[in-house]
This record gives sequence, C-alpha cells and structure tokens, in this order.
Amino acid sequence: FSAYDGQTVTNRELVIRVNDDAFAAWRRAHFSEAELDQPRLSAPSADPDGDGLANLAEYLAGTRPRDAGSRLAIDSTEVDTATGTLTVHFRTAPNRRYRLQRSGTPLGPWQTAAERPAPPNGGPAVFAVPLGQALGPAQFFRLEIPAD
Repeated sequence: FSAYDGQTVTNRELVIRVNDDAFAAWRRAHFSEAELDQPRLSAPSADPDGDGLANLAEYLAGTRPRDAGSRLAIDSTEVDTATGTLTVHFRTAPNRRYRLQRSGTPLGPWQTAAERPAPPNGGPAVFAVPLGQALGPAQFFRLEIPAD
C-alpha cells in the first residue's frame, strides 16, 4: 500500500482478509457437508421444506429452510371499517427491517405504506395503516424485507 500526501510517499504492507460470504456461512449452518453437495436440497433456488421460499429467500428473511412454518408471511389481517384502518400481523426475525407496500393492482406500482425494524429478538409484529381511497376501490398489499 502506498500513500502520497504531496510531500512524502509512505509504503506499508496491507493485508486483506476476506471472510466467507454470509450466505455461504448460512448454508453451512443449515446443511451438512454432504447436503451442500446436493443442489436440489441446498442450492440458492432449492426449497427443501416446500414452503414456497427458496433458500436464498429464507436466508434474507432470517427463516429456517427445513421448517415450512418458518417463513416470511402475513399471518392475518383485520379491517376496522369505523376508522378505515388495516391491521397486518406477521412474524419477524431479528436484525431485519420490514416494509408493508400497497398498490391499486396486483402487479404494482408499489408504494410504501409502513416500515419498521423487527423487535430485538424477532417475533410477532403489527402494521396498522389507513386504507384511504387514493388507490381506488381495490388495494393489494405485500410484505417486503428491504435490501438497503
């Protein structure tokens, strides 16, 4: 490594250690060495528990790839017609942010209705959002874990 401040050149040895990527570490934590060689079980696109979430999605969501009950999903919704509020119940994993998005059509464009971090240890969480009429008579919602 060389640095020049306009007057002096300084040379130093620079050692860069690359840690294994986080997804590879997650795969090793959830699959045996033998299973890591079985793409139908441990590949990023595999879904060993059949819950509809591929391993890469399970990693991003902080869920368990061998437990179909451990997945990112909206558990239930309630509409309070008196206040025009939609309440969305869902489960979280630690160290994640969650975003509830809405659209007037099932294909978008999507707008953020609410966003929040997970509770410190994960667990149940709730979004309560006003329905409004800006998107028309039908509104569609989805739950997302932002990449940012």
